[in-house]
Amino acid sequence: MTTLKDIAREAGVNVSTVSRALKGDTEIAEATRQRINDIAFRLGYHPKKKEDKTYTVGIIIPDMISDFFTNILVEFDCELSKIGYTPLYTPFFFDDDSCKKALDICRMRCVEGIFIVCAPLKMSDYIKKYVAYNHLPIIALMPAPNYFSFMDSVRIDIVPALEEAIWILKQKGHKKIGVMTDEMNYGFRRGEFKEAFCANEIDEKEIPVYLNKERFERGGYLAMKGALKEKDHPTAFLMGYDQYAIGAYRAICEAGLAIPEDIAICSIDNISMASYLTPSLSSIAFPVKEAVELSVNYMVKALDDEQKEKAIHRTTLNSKLMIRESM
Repeated sequence: MTTLKDIAREAGVNVSTVSRALKGDTEIAEATRQRINDIAFRLGYHPKKKEDKTYTVGIIIPDMISDFFTNILVEFDCELSKIGYTPLYTPFFFDDDSCKKALDICRMRCVEGIFIVCAPLKMSDYIKKYVAYNHLPIIALMPAPNYFSFMDSVRIDIVPALEEAIWILKQKGHKKIGVMTDEMNYGFRRGEFKEAFCANEIDEKEIPVYLNKERFERGGYLAMKGALKEKDHPTAFLMGYDQYAIGAYRAICEAGLAIPEDIAICSIDNISMASYLTPSLSSIAFPVKEAVELSVNYMVKALDDEQKEKAIHRTTLNSKLMIRESM
């Protein structure tokens, strides 16, 4: 049986350093912690299971200032309260380093399981080792397709709804349909946009893409102002998310153009404000409540001590296009 001394000998550090690194102590250099964790994983070290239950689960989620993600947190609050668990919210910023730090915080706070929302694609191998080493169940909510197949997951497929939106815009006579979002969002959704356009016989090379480093309303405002300077700009846009679309609305208004007569808009997320804009915003709705309920059910099964063999649960839910005045 592998001990802390074995790991310390292999890593060339003292036992105290190993113990602190395995607990996620951030005062130890990230590279050292990673090396010690890798050695522990390779040697098959397993920490002693804690006897006392904390009734706490971690929720690793991107930017809590987003209306869409805030809605997810509200649903988690509701569902976890039903089973007597307290959430530990830990944000990350769509990058590997902040995701690793969030995982470390969850381990240090002795959570019994973790939900991770929109996990970064490159984190798949790291999370796989994290699960094996810590014996912590992790549920992936809205992971990218074909990733994280080793763990329970609830994915939401937006491609059919995107396909429908593009088809409707084509039927309304729009010959040039653009994509507008921030760089970070596009990195996550590029494949879905590509698939939806291809289904409508539009090659990715023919898609005008307008990106801005700025996020949320300001990003949409700046991106649309830039697009409208072009003489042959698209007459319809698919927006990466609703808050980006709200910023674009203002830029269109300032240019003296009308929605949808001059510029048609369809977005993603269907936040509550979408139906109250003028004109009301067409948007793709996510079954957030159902997705969170399923995720929590999977966590309950994973935390069941009597469960001898854990099956992998993977569910895909469909989104829905909410057609409103903007298209």
